Amino acid sequence: ADRKIYGETTTVNPAPTATEPLWSTDYRDVWAKRASNHALPLWLRVAAYAEAHARADGHCPLTPEQLWRSLDPLLDKGHRNYMKAGYLDELSDAAIDRIVEGHADRPAPACELHIHTMGGAAARVPADASAFPHRSAPYVINMMSRWESPDQDEACLQWGRDVYATLEEHTNGGAYINYLGSEGQDRVRAAYGDESYERLTAIKAKYDPDNVFHRNQNITPA
Repeated sequence: ADRKIYGETTTVNPAPTATEPLWSTDYRDVWAKRASNHALPLWLRVAAYAEAHARADGHCPLTPEQLWRSLDPLLDKGHRNYMKAGYLDELSDAAIDRIVEGHADRPAPACELHIHTMGGAAARVPADASAFPHRSAPYVINMMSRWESPDQDEACLQWGRDVYATLEEHTNGGAYINYLGSEGQDRVRAAYGDESYERLTAIKAKYDPDNVFHRNQNITPA
């Protein structure tokens, strides 16, 4: 069976049903979207952690819905955002150390680092079968710097740049288009790969030669 692990370093807010704030402590969590036999020993499964922590503190356990809702404040409208992302050929001890250290130094509670596993069905599709070619990489790393006050702009932007810089040596040069910030056309091209990008520019020239649809990560007409 296909397996996927979604790992995230984040800060979880007070649970909706807790009688007093539960999540005053930051922690590293693993979100197991499907069963996995290669869980990362450094991290804890978030559901088990949440329930154990709740029971230990005398609070009621969290349902999955309550757990997900506890993250809603991290995604409120009005946040300022800066993202960078790349693919990892392996989740080495050195890369894990950089992720943990980066999260520990974050300047705002909503700053996050995500790890998504690939493989399975995604890896079985040929690289040239769609616009998404990076199917052999086992992991995607997504750095999300998120904050509220303009006074934090400098610190949060610099955190994002610095954290990703420490991880860049572990990436393979590709990018995932949904996780890119304003990084220039070269990174857009890296997200699609040279062959896919050329095919997409030809399609763009046929259906949108004036580049009317030019928002977000733009593909310019050939």
